[in-house]
Amino acid sequence: MFRKTGSGFALVAVLIAGCLWVFTKLDVKLGIDLRGGTELTYSVDITQVAAARRATALEEMRQILQNRLDSFGMKELSVTPQPPRNLVIQIPSTDNNEVEAIKRIIEQSGRLTIHLVSAPDWQAKVDEVETQQREHALRWQANEDRKAAGQPAEEMPEWPDRLVIKDANGAKVVVESAEGTYVEGSHLESSYPTLDQYNQPAVGFEFDSVGAAAFANLTGPNIGQRLAMNLDGIAKSVATIQNRISNRGQLTGN
Repeated sequence: MFRKTGSGFALVAVLIAGCLWVFTKLDVKLGIDLRGGTELTYSVDITQVAAARRATALEEMRQILQNRLDSFGMKELSVTPQPPRNLVIQIPSTDNNEVEAIKRIIEQSGRLTIHLVSAPDWQAKVDEVETQQREHALRWQANEDRKAAGQPAEEMPEWPDRLVIKDANGAKVVVESAEGTYVEGSHLESSYPTLDQYNQPAVGFEFDSVGAAAFANLTGPNIGQRLAMNLDGIAKSVATIQNRISNRGQLTGN
């Protein structure tokens, strides 16, 4: 069992179950010249999100896309929600090759990972970790551009051992990313809203056999430590490990 800090259990369940596919279904509806730049409007499939939460879900997806662009050094791009289901990305004056590169970044599938939160001394080194992360991301994108152009790709260095993500309030959090310190969300078989033993809202989840083994190895030696559910650089939840978990668990409130 986890003990979750904060609220928003139903939205966490939606994000775990939905955002991994919703980004694969982003549909570009139009692209227009805008004062020498480009405006991209994406239509987002949010039909699996409860009607009362759709405006919130759209904002969550805006944050994810904005964070994805920021991580590639594209802070000048703005992502604006256009309810009920559109996201608008405004790109300053640039050439077609750069626009296509930006579209590839936007249209990547969402990636969910569950990481150990780094020790307190690493939280003081956000700038150092963020610089390493940005440099690696830029090299990766340059490599993808070379592949798309039919040019030979360079050998990429290992991903940094730590990453910087943001919590629900926008605060930066350093998490571990070396082998054995995180689990891929692709191993989640299901997630669902439920109630804990105190009849309080919670999120239940189940892993496949590979994920169950990895999660047991991650949680067993780290009881009392914190875990972060990371969706494209946004911590959807930060929780404390209460015991060893393998194939199924529950995210619970205070």
